[in-house]
Amino acid sequence: EPGDDDDDRGALLPPIFDHATQPEFLYFHTWKPGDIVIWDNTVTLHKAFPYNNTPDVKRELYRTQFRRTPSPAHMQRHPLPDGYVPRWLNPDDGTMVYAASL
Repeated sequence: EPGDDDDDRGALLPPIFDHATQPEFLYFHTWKPGDIVIWDNTVTLHKAFPYNNTPDVKRELYRTQFRRTPSPAHMQRHPLPDGYVPRWLNPDDGTMVYAASL
């Protein structure tokens, strides 16, 4: 079958990376004190270049993850208190409400 061996899979990656790394799809950030950069890992290729890693330079990275509504598994482990209706839950019928409609 085509694509079943490592050679076929390896041949697929270069054209994908060549396309994704065209200049019109690239963003380079020149850091200044106080800068914050946010990206979506689900749709972004990212790479860090060497940086000044000395004691006088502080580099902080924070990871934040969210979803519009809690998963059913989460809700099973952490049920809502009686009477509490969060913004993402329709109080009329108990259905989940997407963040865009809040």
